[in-house]
Amino acid sequence: MNYGERLASWYLRLNGFIPMPNFVLHREPEPDRENGPQVYHGNVDLLAVRFPYVYEGTGGTPNDWDYDLLSDLLSDDHPSAVIVEVKTNDEIPVPYASQLKRSISRLGIVPQERVEAVASALIREGRGAPLQVVSDPKGIIGTMFICPDSSETRIRSLGSLYTHVVSLEHCDAFIRSRMKAYYQKKHASRLLFPDELIQYLAWQGMKAATTE
Repeated sequence: MNYGERLASWYLRLNGFIPMPNFVLHREPEPDRENGPQVYHGNVDLLAVRFPYVYEGTGGTPNDWDYDLLSDLLSDDHPSAVIVEVKTNDEIPVPYASQLKRSISRLGIVPQERVEAVASALIREGRGAPLQVVSDPKGIIGTMFICPDSSETRIRSLGSLYTHVVSLEHCDAFIRSRMKAYYQKKHASRLLFPDELIQYLAWQGMKAATTE
């Protein structure tokens, strides 16, 4: 994982999601109406799932979550999931059906017979109304693009490619804010976190809280 993917993973983790990084898309033939079966492979940067009764005593209550940007994914009644693309440059990838279908199947939120319909609902070409999450009786599924702030305005001008667009700067600020708010517990436990980036941000949160 690069630093952008780690920031994205921790942003989702601190909003109650359980992230799975680097979901591999194995080589599989997919139908193409114009060119016949095509073989696609690659990976999805992050898949993340969230359950309705998630709770942590330290930083895991509704007051801690980013409702301003994620309100339609933070359900109190249904599980939710998000398919995440992360870029640290100005590239803006377009989601494609094969990637979405295999990701939705892996998430397991909806039965297999609903996968194609959900994938179609999460793709819209051209400009139009904001793309919405799919609210199925079994759960909620959305897509997310996490990118530098310099790309955020540009992708919004291109139309509805993702249900959520979040800047890397916002992820960074959100994580720092959480670490600052809980610095006494987070700083004490920072070396138990599994990567150096979040340990560093916990240290920065402690410094910010104790120098004000």
